[in-house]
Amino acid sequence: MSEMPQPDDQPEPVEVPEQPQDTVNDPDDVHGSDVTAEAGAPEPTD
Repeated sequence: MSEMPQPDDQPEPVEVPEQPQDTVNDPDDVHGSDVTAEAGAPEPTD
């Protein structure tokens, strides 16, 4: 447990980039959801 390399595993630099990657890899999914939510949000919200 005294191994210093552990901290590297804690932050998991792979997980951090994975989140942004999903948005960049699936921009259509994100944009589509955003557009649908925006257009549908005002109606039901009203």
